[in-house]
Formats: sequence, C-alpha cells, structure tokens
Amino acid sequence: MEPAIYQVREGSRPAVENRPMAVLFYLLAAVFIATRLWHLASYPLWLDEVISVEAVRLKWKDLLSWAVKDAVHPPLFYFLFKLWVSTGGETLAWLKLFPALTSFAAIVPFFLFCKELRLRAAEVNTALGLMAVNTYLIHYAQEIRMYSLLFLLSLCSLWLFARFVNGEDRRLRVSLLFAANLLLVYIHLFGWLVVLAEAVYVLLFERRKCLSFSVSVVALIIGFAPWVWLVVQGSVVGSHQMGSNLLWIERPNLITLASYYNGLHGPFESRRAAGLALLLFGFPVVLWIRRTLKGTNQGSRRLLCGLGLFSFLPASVAFIASHLFRFSVFGDRYLIICAAPYLILISVAVFDIPHRRLRPVCLSLILIWAVSSYVYQLAFIEQRIDFSAIVDTMLRSESAKSSRITLDMFEPYLASPIQYYLESSGLRERFEIRSVESTSALTGSHFWVAYRNTNERWKREPTPASFLKDRNCQVGSEMTFGPGRNVVLLPVYSCP
Repeated sequence: MEPAIYQVREGSRPAVENRPMAVLFYLLAAVFIATRLWHLASYPLWLDEVISVEAVRLKWKDLLSWAVKDAVHPPLFYFLFKLWVSTGGETLAWLKLFPALTSFAAIVPFFLFCKELRLRAAEVNTALGLMAVNTYLIHYAQEIRMYSLLFLLSLCSLWLFARFVNGEDRRLRVSLLFAANLLLVYIHLFGWLVVLAEAVYVLLFERRKCLSFSVSVVALIIGFAPWVWLVVQGSVVGSHQMGSNLLWIERPNLITLASYYNGLHGPFESRRAAGLALLLFGFPVVLWIRRTLKGTNQGSRRLLCGLGLFSFLPASVAFIASHLFRFSVFGDRYLIICAAPYLILISVAVFDIPHRRLRPVCLSLILIWAVSSYVYQLAFIEQRIDFSAIVDTMLRSESAKSSRITLDMFEPYLASPIQYYLESSGLRERFEIRSVESTSALTGSHFWVAYRNTNERWKREPTPASFLKDRNCQVGSEMTFGPGRNVVLLPVYSCP
C-alpha cells in the first residue's frame, strides 16, 4: 500500500537524491540563513521584545506567576529564553540570535516534511526559496518573541504527523507526534489549531488510525491541563489579564484574511499589487484543484486536501472565532503556523501545471514577485522607532546636575521600551516615567512629553503639543522619530 498523505507521481524523489538539486537546496538554505542574519541587531527592541526581556529577568517562580497572569502565552518560550539569557547575557546581538537560530533550525523539519510528502526536488527548492525571501517570516525570525519557535515546532508536528500517517501504526511514531504537539501547545495556544487540522485529516482519510491519534490527543489534553488549571486559578483570584492582552486585535474581515496570505506572497504597499499577487499565486492552485477533482489519483487528492487543511483551516477557525468570541483572536503573527504548508502548496501547484510552456512562465513570475518584494521591503528595515535615540536625546538635553525629571506618556507602546533603555543606560533614576490618561494632567515646572501623532485619539482631540501651546506653556522644539516621523518628543519648561 502506498503511503496515504503524499502524491504519487512519476519521477518524484526527495531533493537529496538529485545532486544539482541538492546543491541548490544548500544554497537556498544559506540564503534563508543570510536573510535572517542581515540587519539582525541593527534596530532596537520594541514593546513586545522588551516584555520578553523583562519577563526573563524574574526568578523562575515569579516568571511562572507572571506567565499565568499574562494568560495568553504559555510559559515554554519564556523558560527557554531565560536559559538563553542566563548563558550569554543581554547584549542585543545575543538576544536577537535566539529567534534567529530557532528559525534556522526549521529548515530540518521542513525538509523532512517534504520528504514524507515525496515532493519533487524542484518543488522543495521552490518552497524553500519562497520562505527564504519572505519578509513576514524574516521579521518573526528576528523578533524576540515565541513566533519563530512556533514556526519551528509546527513544522516538527507536520513532519511527525506525515510520518505517522505514512508508516505503520507504531507507538514510537505516536509518542513522537505527541511530544512535538505538547511542546507546540506550550509555546502558543494556536498550536492547538495545528492539532485540529491533523485531527480533521485523520477523520477524512485515515479513520483506521483514529484510535491511536485520539489517544495522543487525550494525552495532550492531560499534559496541557496543569497550565489550564493555573490560568483558571489566576482568573478566579482576578489576577489574569487575558482580555486586556487581546484588546488591540481588531475583528477581521475578508480583506484582513486576504492581507495575511498576501504577506506570504510578498507584500507591496498597494491594493492593486495585493490583488495581482492573489491572482498570480492563486492561479496554479485553482488549476491544481480543478485537475485533481477531475482525476482519479487519490494520492494527489490527499496531498491537496492535507496541504489545504494545514494552510487554511487555522486561519478560518481564527477568523470565525474572532466574530463569535468577546475578543478577536485573529493575529497575523499567530498564523505563522500556516506559512510553510501554504508556500509548499503554491510550489506543488506550480509544478502540477500540465502546460509545459505555461509552467515556467508562472514559476518565473512567482519567483520574481517574491524576490522583488524582499528587495522592496528592505527599504523599510530601518524605518523602526529608535527608542535608544529618544533616550540619548533626553540625556543630552539635560545637565548631569538636573533634578529628577518626569516623562509623561499616553501609551505603553512607548513607555516600556523607553524605560528599558533608560535602565540600560544606568540613568533610570534621573527620569520618572508617568502614564497619563488626559492632556489636562500635563502640568509642572519642567517635564517631557512623548506620544505618537498617529494615535487615533488625536483625531478626536488636540495633540499634546497643541494643548500645551494653547495653554501658553513654555515648550521647546518638537523632535520626531520613527517611520514617518510619527513619534513626537517635546520638552516642557513650565506649564501652570
């Protein structure tokens, strides 16, 4: 009996069995690594990364309590990152290397997953090439959060699931899949959506393995139960903040959903470009679906359905849940679990195009689009808020003998990173970070104000600069930072 999950096609072979293709695979792996190392430590930490660093400064017991209070993110990432920091310290390069290395490691389960699918070497290399230059994946490979680990472990889960489906129903295969999935759900709650997609595939195509897979899922639920119990206990005593952690996520619409997949194609800042990308990348997939539905190849049908489930089911569930739940849960970063299977789906679909002249044209256009998008997005790498520059500006403007100075801010997006860089400079005691709700609270003999002029509230009410000038406060020159100069730093010398 042929393995169930892969498509049986003449000439199918893993990439390593073809020397030129193997060389190309290693070259693309090198590109994959290089694009993630490029500019790795060229920009400062932002809010979420500061949260990660400050969390792992806590003692182990306090870190667990903090993670329970956070509620949204299980603690495995923080535990692993704490070990990493305790080994090499808190230099920016060392901190950033942690997500980068976990991203590099994803190449191994990616290849093994493709091998279990019996993909052609050209299909494997195309998918790897698309991942190598994808700025969405590159961004999260450089961000000190759990998403590169989520990407790695989701690929490990998919590989071991394909191995489970393709082989005999052995305890070792089931145990390894259980172990990968347990790590996956302890990295992020969206790991459960990978497990859901696997369960749906088993129900559709592998009912004879339902019992063993169900046992692994039951064991997974039991293994995850202690974390659920801790979070529920935190909820009972009122110490969790799950709701507040999700307030920033807007409810998605169909444009939001399309934008996520456009990010996997390679985004350009244009709606027309997004529509063109959907047509370009969607065209071979539609042809493959049409051809598969008309054909009798069960392997091809199962491969299409399997990759389709892993590519679209998690996003669909998150989309629907965001309209049913009190809070939206649709975050692009969480759906990194769909990225690899989706790009594999595109690659297989391109090489399934039956017309010999159309196939290379379509492949060339897709590769040109992906590379062009990467080059285009390189221009935005430097367009991040340099929080260290904000801190340096304030320190240079104040004399060493000046008394403790207040810095007023309206949102934690700015407050936490600035506080982090003040502490890193060793001069945290010179500034008092104060969160203010209203511009009317801006009073004092000498203080600083920092805010983003793109915040929606300033469309409804005067900006702090306008408010202070209207009150005839003595203010200095506005200094701006970040992309579009959207962060305003303003010294105030007196304001009654």
